[in-house]
Amino acid sequence: MPRPAVINPPQLRTGCHRRCALIGGLLRETALPCFTRRSGNNQHVAAHILAKLAGRSLEQRFVVTDIGAGTGIVADGILHGLLQREGMTLEYHYLEPSQTSVDYFRAHSRYAALPQVIFHTMPVEDYLLPPSDLIVVSQALQHIANPLETLRDIVSALKPGGLALIVVTHPESDEFTMLNRLAPRNGIYPQVKNFLSKQGLDYEEVGVETLLRITPADRDTPEGDDLLAFYFLRPTHTLPPVLKEDFWTGLAEFARDGGVMRKEAFFWIGREIGGCTMDSSLPPEARSYWNSRYMTFSRWDDGIQTDWQGLYSVKPEVLALQLAANLPGKVVLNGFCGIGGCAIALARSGKKVLAVEIDERRLEMARNNARIYGVEDRITFIHGDVDELIGSLHYDAAFFDPPWGGPEYHQRKSVFGWDDFPLNPKPLIHAALARCETVVLAVPVNFNVADLRVDEYELVVQKAEMGQQLWWLNAFYRKS
Repeated sequence: MPRPAVINPPQLRTGCHRRCALIGGLLRETALPCFTRRSGNNQHVAAHILAKLAGRSLEQRFVVTDIGAGTGIVADGILHGLLQREGMTLEYHYLEPSQTSVDYFRAHSRYAALPQVIFHTMPVEDYLLPPSDLIVVSQALQHIANPLETLRDIVSALKPGGLALIVVTHPESDEFTMLNRLAPRNGIYPQVKNFLSKQGLDYEEVGVETLLRITPADRDTPEGDDLLAFYFLRPTHTLPPVLKEDFWTGLAEFARDGGVMRKEAFFWIGREIGGCTMDSSLPPEARSYWNSRYMTFSRWDDGIQTDWQGLYSVKPEVLALQLAANLPGKVVLNGFCGIGGCAIALARSGKKVLAVEIDERRLEMARNNARIYGVEDRITFIHGDVDELIGSLHYDAAFFDPPWGGPEYHQRKSVFGWDDFPLNPKPLIHAALARCETVVLAVPVNFNVADLRVDEYELVVQKAEMGQQLWWLNAFYRKS
């Protein structure tokens, strides 16, 4: 009998600034000096990042995600600095939708060919951010279709003790004023401010003033064309002549000292280890899971409910969404739904969900959590034993995430098998495939893949992984 196929799913973001921090649960603001004056290209962003990391004890395996990396000016500087550190394994995720920009970086950076640099040439919205120690979004958030959703993804992907840097143009900038005359825009700055305030995140805002070395003399040059394409998100040759004329006229008005002043806001978002008091109902061993709570629910602070079993059992949000996208069917049976992580992801993908859970209290937590995500109306919550209900429900696909035996399951046996489940799910697979076409079973990473085959059913095993970390395996069963 042939071995089942194992596939890797695609890794589907003048004036005085103020500093904001959560201190003792209160948001306090302290005025900072006016903008730091700098001149030059985006190497100042890399320099700012390296200065922030200087003196910090970094993880031995340090993961960086660079969203909208462009032609790699920031990446080149970060790589140059971090590769000097001894005793650290670096993993750099270079996310850029433009193949042209990626090719430029490959051709011009001595670091591009290193195995530590992992390229993702795809829209930001399609990429699942890996758990990261440092996330950088420099002047890219305004070009993303849903910037607030990207910000939520960033918060979710940030490791405890990690940092994220969001760089956006400040509306008091000469550059912003000039562009606003051509095409009125609200700018991304207030959206970022509002998001951080509403989320109650610990953050710091730093103002940086940069002289962009661009003048009317750069008209009809590659540098000038690149700037137009960046501002208007279109190839320069497709822009109306009147718009290009107005741009260069405006530049002549604002240019001084060999360029135009750009004022940027550097938002540093930090997730301190244990930065929020853990729920007193949870045992001490829950600390590592508690520190990763935003990875499981990006909207945790909106009132997510859980207990100890729910906390260690729930799947990371981005991986649950990936599973939902790969699961066919309009109505999905979700057995062992727990506190609702996967049921919510399935509903967010547009499916109707039958969420079955034997623990009534945990089922009510799932209902509350679905309400927070606005998908409660797409989920039917059913209290009962899925083994008894499976033959009376109507669905065209099923997903089972049965208990594995607690968070210490992997310490008891090096290889997991069917008899190691507290409830052997094989009968559920048979019963579900008698009523639908596809069944997916979540199993531990130490399950022997060769043993996953069940009778004559077609089997494909999909890895649930982010970055280079494998979380679990999804066994897809279909009728032959």
